[in-house]
Amino acid sequence: MWLLISSTLPATGSDAEEPNPPPHRVLLVNSYHIGLEWAERLTDGFVGALGADIEIYHEYLDTKRFVDTNYENEFLALLQAKYHNRGLDSVVVSDDAAYRLVIDRAIPLLESIPIVFCGVNDYSPGDYSDDRITGIAEVSAIGDTLNLIFALHPDLTRLIVVTDNTLNGRNHAAFIDDYARRHQQSDRIVIPNESGRATLDTFVREIEQAGPGAVVYYSDYFVDPDGKEVTAQESFRRFRSAGDPPVYGHVATYLDHGLLGGKLTLPEEQGALAASYVARILNGEAVESIPVHQDGPENYVFNAQLLPRYGIRRSELPENHALVNTFGERLLAPESLLRTGIRVILVLLSLLAGMLVIAVMRKRSARQLAYERELFQVLMSESPDMIFFKDRRGHFIRTNRTHDAQIGLSPSESSVGRTDDDFYPPAVVTEQRQIEDQVIATGRSSKDFLEHHVSSDGTEHWMLCSKMPYRNVAGEIIGIVGLSRDVTREVVAKKNLTDALEERATLLKEVHHRVKNNMQLISSILSLQRGQVHDEAMRSALEEAQLRVYTMAMVHEHLYQSASFAGLMLGEYLEAVLIHIMGFVRPGLEITHTVHADPLTVEPDTAIHIGLIVSELLSNAVKHAFPHHTRGSIEMSIKADNQHLRLTIRDNGVGMSLAQNPEMKTTMGTQIVNALVQQLKGAITIYTDNGTVSEVVLPLFTRRDPVRAV
Repeated sequence: MWLLISSTLPATGSDAEEPNPPPHRVLLVNSYHIGLEWAERLTDGFVGALGADIEIYHEYLDTKRFVDTNYENEFLALLQAKYHNRGLDSVVVSDDAAYRLVIDRAIPLLESIPIVFCGVNDYSPGDYSDDRITGIAEVSAIGDTLNLIFALHPDLTRLIVVTDNTLNGRNHAAFIDDYARRHQQSDRIVIPNESGRATLDTFVREIEQAGPGAVVYYSDYFVDPDGKEVTAQESFRRFRSAGDPPVYGHVATYLDHGLLGGKLTLPEEQGALAASYVARILNGEAVESIPVHQDGPENYVFNAQLLPRYGIRRSELPENHALVNTFGERLLAPESLLRTGIRVILVLLSLLAGMLVIAVMRKRSARQLAYERELFQVLMSESPDMIFFKDRRGHFIRTNRTHDAQIGLSPSESSVGRTDDDFYPPAVVTEQRQIEDQVIATGRSSKDFLEHHVSSDGTEHWMLCSKMPYRNVAGEIIGIVGLSRDVTREVVAKKNLTDALEERATLLKEVHHRVKNNMQLISSILSLQRGQVHDEAMRSALEEAQLRVYTMAMVHEHLYQSASFAGLMLGEYLEAVLIHIMGFVRPGLEITHTVHADPLTVEPDTAIHIGLIVSELLSNAVKHAFPHHTRGSIEMSIKADNQHLRLTIRDNGVGMSLAQNPEMKTTMGTQIVNALVQQLKGAITIYTDNGTVSEVVLPLFTRRDPVRAV
């Protein structure tokens, strides 16, 4: 190629017709900006091949940073103003933006000057009808590189296409999208920038979520949606930190930044071919006789240092490929050999020492890593709980066998790459996704909550779940980790127990209700009997019996109305007894009453005992304390300390005591009170103090005994 180019350069020296011919002038219009590696290397190839005796002018359209119609008009006006009288012999435009500008816009400067283009992807023979235009079309080798990627990486899960919203970026994205449809690879090829709003962070997240099976195709990414410049060095650095996937492309300038390789376009060759076309024109060859070069100078080129990292052997690469970044291709000058050799030996010794240290550390790290991997594998294979990892989009990226079996998969099937939509009804999926989105958004775990699952065969399952954020080594959340345990048996057992307790409570209520009704029936029979007896002593005995029966019935009434059958509130029960006795024994007597009660709970049997004691004492007070009055007051106090329950009934009547009325010791009521107090292991004292005072002291029993403080 270089011989061809040099043979077509214009003649100079003694063979020229004129001793000092005027220099040829060529304008090179680059689509991009100074410092962009592609533009610089293409320019170097063009200038190096064209020769030093030709005046070359350089202009940069800078379309990576400026895309605006008014700007383009002003740029063309600038060209017209600067070069209209320069006597240009040819104009060279590199890449699509500058090509489109001179093809689609007309200025007087370009009406008669031969135009050569190079590095143009979006070329079509029908772009122009002017026979003053020829050049080199950059035939896209993207399809060949994509075919190579799928051949070298048959297990890849995601091919992530990195491209910006520039003209080239949109063209490359459209080509790859068409390739994905034609080759039925749309499920594995991802183009995150279809909307034109993808940032570098967008591509990095896609790489992290794809995991170990990711491969990147780097088209171009020079400008983000906000107009911020992004260098190739920064992009490749972020790719390495996100998981270091293999990166392919079609431009050779990225090989030094981390590009693995592909069928690449070399900018130097594009520039050199353009120079050969200009040389032919300057030598007098008609432009219309120089056809557009459409074969493309693309070659398979790979970074030799990166091939082992991704387990690729040279034998797997296409034939006639080239390698860069190999060692041992340059020889030292003889005069510096000794000095350089000494330096190399010192460096090698230092490297050897460092490598020994690193080898020891790596060996230790490898053993530790192997041990931790073994523990992880044991956990994943032996755990009876479901364990799963998901990416931010809800795709399973790692699961254990318990998980896959629970959702109905056979041992030969896997849930990796699938989502909950493949296994659960929409309502369950929505509920799970809400929880997972909250974990990802807040970075906080959601632990020990129940999820209700219905399998494909209609079987219900209750799962005790915990979901935690899944972070990469940089601390960024890239998904969730989930643990689930099937607690269906426990939930069903708990429900059965609850149902049984509710049924038992219903039966106990019914029992207490019926006992109360039966005792009220007995009380009613005694009332009827009392109405037919004329003997006053007999009537009094029946009245007392009726009162005692009603007192016991009230215990069952309170239990029927209570939320607990273990006991009833003593103060409420005794106050109800007091009110009933005042209205039953002497209906016409106006008695005010006061009850001071500590919150005490008693068991039903004990309540009956205490109720009968209080009934007898209150009955005596109502009957005998106010013989000549129609008004009076009764005060009842129920207090408890650490050891005793103290029950006090005080009236403001005429007063009496057992000492003053020894005949009271033989009455039926007194005998009942004494017997009941003795059964409760207590003591009773009756004395006069502005009326009659009855004090009953009972032991405050333990929790298993009848009386306890609330």
